[in-house]
Amino acid sequence: MNEYQPISEIKLPAKLIGDVEMANNLDNLSSENLKEVSDYFILNFDSFLSSNERLRFLSSIINKSFSIRASHRDCYVELFKRVQMSIHEFDRLKVNYIKQSLWEDKGRLLRFLVDANVIRLEEIPFHNFMPRRTSKYFFDIFDLDTVPDNFDMLEIEIKYYKDPKYNEIIHFGYYKDTIEYAIITDNVDRFLEIVGHDEKLLSLEKIPELLNLAAFYGSLTIFKHLLVKYEIDFSLDTFKEAIKGGNLELISIVYEKMQDELNESKISELFPICIKYHRNQIFDWIVSQNNNLSKKIIEPYFIVNKKRKALDHSEIQEVMHSIEEYSIMNRNIPSTIFSIKYKNEYDDSHEFLTHIKKTMIIAAENGDINFLKFLTRKFQPNLGALMGAVHNNNIEIVKYLHSLGLDICGVYLYYRQAFVEAVSNPFCSKELVEYLLENNVSTTFNEDRETPYIRKGDRKMRTLLDIARDYGNTDVIEVLSRKKT
Repeated sequence: MNEYQPISEIKLPAKLIGDVEMANNLDNLSSENLKEVSDYFILNFDSFLSSNERLRFLSSIINKSFSIRASHRDCYVELFKRVQMSIHEFDRLKVNYIKQSLWEDKGRLLRFLVDANVIRLEEIPFHNFMPRRTSKYFFDIFDLDTVPDNFDMLEIEIKYYKDPKYNEIIHFGYYKDTIEYAIITDNVDRFLEIVGHDEKLLSLEKIPELLNLAAFYGSLTIFKHLLVKYEIDFSLDTFKEAIKGGNLELISIVYEKMQDELNESKISELFPICIKYHRNQIFDWIVSQNNNLSKKIIEPYFIVNKKRKALDHSEIQEVMHSIEEYSIMNRNIPSTIFSIKYKNEYDDSHEFLTHIKKTMIIAAENGDINFLKFLTRKFQPNLGALMGAVHNNNIEIVKYLHSLGLDICGVYLYYRQAFVEAVSNPFCSKELVEYLLENNVSTTFNEDRETPYIRKGDRKMRTLLDIARDYGNTDVIEVLSRKKT
């Protein structure tokens, strides 16, 4: 490509032609086209973009990086490298980018750029924007068993502790001078040292909050200290936090202090927490302490507890471990999915399945058919994955999903949208469109029965052929033009 090549010489769909506006459409490009656009912008930065426009373009690139497909990553890395050498504004944007990566994807894309030698780990100014409680996933992704030098000013110590729900070992980095760190370690001396430097921490408003935090982490020593030193009236929230923490001795203290005010209605509010946090022993203990509870209150939870009709915890863990391994190479897995392993398989099974479906979509978009097959063996095939496969012109995954027999509620809508997605994709192959047509994908035809169109209620929408013409894909136009019934 020659320097200052006219934009008209770049062979792109008309929809994507533009200056800064083109940055907003980068995810619609194939890898080859993305590289071409990147080259063009790098070569022409000084000729047609002002300083502010350059910053807008680079900011758009950074924002798009959180949703790019795996096939685009090399192009983005190359763009980062080349822009870094040619434009000084990138240094300022790089800091914002690192901050965004740490908060939004727990450092996964940042790790990718570190591995690609775009950003050096030792140059990351963590002290500018690290949260008070750092994510365990950030430490895990960078394989940090010790604190790096640029963390020294933060006085962070990486701490292992047992998760209060499943008793799993969790890897967290905590500021040593925080209340949370002292409570998790149940270190009264450290706790007193910290609160001694800040009287606000022991205000009347803060004491119940600290008590609940100690209950949640099952920190019996600190809990007793607060209880002895301050006259605190427990609330039902304290009892609920204690159940989450799972320390039966601590729970018995709360129960004894609240016994007179625990009526049947309040006790019934505790049972869902027992079930949600897998506290079967505590559930049985509470029942044993209240022999007069009505069967109407108890029996539903016994049924849930014993029969375990919903997703089994071990099954969730198997899937979650596989997803975590997969996400190391695919940083665009939604960060929220990792919180699901701490969710209840009864109350939150719907949320868990929702995130599984999101992961199916990402696997389909990335073309990872083996991982998609692993998920669909255990869970209902996700029609949204069909859209991702069509968007990326992956006929293999489209055929696989179609072979599963997606004849469930909403199939018409999804196939209809899949067809629109296909014909509006300037890089869609005619093989994919032909497959969708041949396999009865939901479309109807206009009065002359020549051109499929999309119907919404009784109102005719624009024809698929019209949509295809907008995006200039001659192969798709040819297929739709010759379609007869």
